[in-house]
Amino acid sequence: MPADATSIAAVGTTDVTVSDDVLGFLGLTDEDDTNNIIPSPIGGATNDGATFSFSITGGTFDPLLIDHSGGVAFEFGTELDEDYRFLQAENFLIDGTTASVSADVSGSIFDGVALDVPIFDLDLESLVLGETITVDLLINEILSGALVATFLTDDTPPGALAGVTFGSASTSPTPVPLPASALLLLAGLGALSSVRRLKSQN
Repeated sequence: MPADATSIAAVGTTDVTVSDDVLGFLGLTDEDDTNNIIPSPIGGATNDGATFSFSITGGTFDPLLIDHSGGVAFEFGTELDEDYRFLQAENFLIDGTTASVSADVSGSIFDGVALDVPIFDLDLESLVLGETITVDLLINEILSGALVATFLTDDTPPGALAGVTFGSASTSPTPVPLPASALLLLAGLGALSSVRRLKSQN
């Protein structure tokens, strides 16, 4: 990666595969699907089974900040049901400086949209760096409280899901290419430097 390529291009996706523990909480591992909490992609996100893909919209490498569009909604029942409940998060930001992921969150227990809410901690012990970055996402106290208040009984502690692995994230951010004019300038400076070195040797 070039030292001056600090910006992240708006290409590619971050893929998140939801863990079996969370699928169990949602009821998606049960044969009886009458009480399932259904996750679905929103805002341009896509999914293939338990793997959700969110478009990278930009960011920086130093500090590591990766912006995304799209999100995921968790719904119990349908909007026509009296006990319909939902919780959704979108526009995720992976923040390497705080080892967290934040999102815009809304739902049955919210009045409007809460912006830039931290919902995951990055499990740094699982972090693998390279062209592709992989890391586990841990449900934090805020998201745990929101899930419990939305979908579980009143006697469930708000922090019951805190620390549970939500899933594994995989992302391959791409540097923004330098404009052609900048590349020509760098080439010219390189040539000039070579000429000066030759003259100094003579």
